Amino acid sequence: FYQWIADAWPAEVGEICSALGERPPLTLRINPRKTTRDGYLALLAERKTPAKKTAESPLGVQFLSPMPVEDIPMFGEGWVSVQDESAQLCLPAIQLEDGLRVLDACAAPGGKTCAMLESAEGLRLTAIDLKDRVKAIHENLQRLGLEAEVCAVTLQDYHRGWDKVQFDRILLDAPCSGSGVIRRHPDIRYRRKPGDPQRFAGQQLELLEAAWPMLADSGVRLYVTCSILPVENDAVIERFVSRNPRVKTSRPEEVGGSATRFGIQRLPGLHDGDGFYYCLLGKL
Repeated sequence: FYQWIADAWPAEVGEICSALGERPPLTLRINPRKTTRDGYLALLAERKTPAKKTAESPLGVQFLSPMPVEDIPMFGEGWVSVQDESAQLCLPAIQLEDGLRVLDACAAPGGKTCAMLESAEGLRLTAIDLKDRVKAIHENLQRLGLEAEVCAVTLQDYHRGWDKVQFDRILLDAPCSGSGVIRRHPDIRYRRKPGDPQRFAGQQLELLEAAWPMLADSGVRLYVTCSILPVENDAVIERFVSRNPRVKTSRPEEVGGSATRFGIQRLPGLHDGDGFYYCLLGKL
């Protein structure tokens, strides 16, 4: 893993690897349907639980000390969800409006699905993922009192049975090496094999292709990974653009980080939160 990161980010490799070896903070996303960030922080102050606002996410709260999920105030009541700050930035990046038709293409465990439903009224949201992963989506929806169409299917199979009604927004949080979230999942270091980034890149390109016909001409698709390796990020977008001349790409202005050729890369140690990549795609 060190060599992958060193090859991709030679000037930043020390800061990145140092951050990936640290214990991650406990970060929450508040549910604006049930509270405000200031209101929740006031509640925490009353309970003598030190916390602060996240620097970039307008909905984020970071605890200053770790805490079991079951002890988080008002968690069971749906006031908050556990979500890293970088992951929370998907919400402003995708530019939701009330009443849109939305596809969360690789939705489990449902954090981003729920964030979108909390933030806009009347979304017609479809969340899909593999059969063994959708249980977590249902559990999160139930805890937060939200509703979505949940389909246990691959994106490719969903496309084959698709009703031809296009989506205004598509979130594709693609499977990846997880190189940006090693501090949360240290076992990633030992599970990855030399060819894995290229293997994931092939899967990511397949998913981009499968979702493309389902995006409305005026729609927006947000491509996201929790990888910091360009082979899974800019290189995948470059291959997709080369095969689809109608694609236009842009960097989400709402997301801070390092500008790449096509998107924005957030790097552990240089930016708050986990390592994430974001790129917006639309149709010419």
